[in-house]
Amino acid sequence: MVLQNTTFVISEKVEKEFFHWLRTAFISAAKVSGVYEEGHKFMLILTPPEPGTKNFAFQLKSDNLDNAEQWICAGDGAKLLREITHRLDGQMAHFTTFMAELDI
Repeated sequence: MVLQNTTFVISEKVEKEFFHWLRTAFISAAKVSGVYEEGHKFMLILTPPEPGTKNFAFQLKSDNLDNAEQWICAGDGAKLLREITHRLDGQMAHFTTFMAELDI
């Protein structure tokens, strides 16, 4: 199982527009992609952000790292991230990490 975590840093000025995009475009596209399991997590990061910003983590689960990387790095996910980054014009940054759960 692979956990895909995309961290977003957004200006509070564009929070409503960002949430609308996340609900109507990004989550919808991830659901129909066939890459991810049902369900996702969206969390506010409590570490103090820069003044005027908020930090969020959006997580999806996949059973195939190659497919998840393709979707978020070169496929529809990448396209959607480019579009919102351009539209919000410097008021949002993001990065994605992939994680695997380990037994210790």
